[in-house]
Amino acid sequence: EQKDYSEKTAEIIDKEISSIIEHAEKVAEQVISTHRKELNELTEILLQKETIEGEELNKILPKK
Repeated sequence: EQKDYSEKTAEIIDKEISSIIEHAEKVAEQVISTHRKELNELTEILLQKETIEGEELNKILPKK
């Protein structure tokens, strides 16, 4: 496929994309770690009931 940019530009783009993905992974891990208790509680309820209603979910999730 024809590219309209050099190999050097492609390397810069690839590095930037990798950096963005790495940062997003770290943020996701931090969110999961911070809210592990709530996630575990939600998991247990969903394993038992398969669904959860808004009010019950609001009791589990932290307030913003």
